[in-house]
Amino acid sequence: ATLSFLLDHLSLVASYSDSNRMTCQNLAVCFGPVLLTPTQESWQAGMTAPGSGPLTGSGAGRGGRSFAHSEEIASAVDFKRHIEALHYLLQLWP
Repeated sequence: ATLSFLLDHLSLVASYSDSNRMTCQNLAVCFGPVLLTPTQESWQAGMTAPGSGPLTGSGAGRGGRSFAHSEEIASAVDFKRHIEALHYLLQLWP
């Protein structure tokens, strides 16, 4: 019921995109990562797994820190999927 209400509202906002510039794509970029992210519990569980923090290694890299590049890419891909999913839903929503 909540998802239906949100999609109805976002579709209404998108219907006025000529005046507010909020197309389905723009709405998906704004709300997709927020509405479709995992729960806080599953997010925290993933952060406690070995090697799952943003800092790894022995201090090599920028400013004495080494960033887990693959995790940054995975996070960006997840956001892209969230955006694409919401964009798809908004385009199909009646």
